Amino acid sequence: MSAMHAVFVGNRDACINVLPASLESIARHFAGMTSLSMEDRFKLPVWDQGESDVPVLRGALASLQGKIVAAKEVGSHSVMFVETTQIRVRTDGDSLIYFDRNFHRVPRAWTGQWVI
Repeated sequence: MSAMHAVFVGNRDACINVLPASLESIARHFAGMTSLSMEDRFKLPVWDQGESDVPVLRGALASLQGKIVAAKEVGSHSVMFVETTQIRVRTDGDSLIYFDRNFHRVPRAWTGQWVI
């Protein structure tokens, strides 16, 4: 279990941020690929304060805020189920994925309008 596991389980408030390719450096910090401490990661000037005081990544393609309502142990991981209370979506930017031990840009394939 990660060091953040107890924080999530104890707090129950969470924000899931979907990163654009332009924020790969932030992804690398949170993947533990740099020497930046967890405390210093949240001191970077890239955070807004969301509902329930959760940090919301400025510039994320999508940010889903909510409450952790359940957690299930699967192998060496915990899968946390979040009841979403607020969603923020950008309509521009390419996605970022992690595959085959590296980050990759996924070009935006659809340029239409989201209806939420």
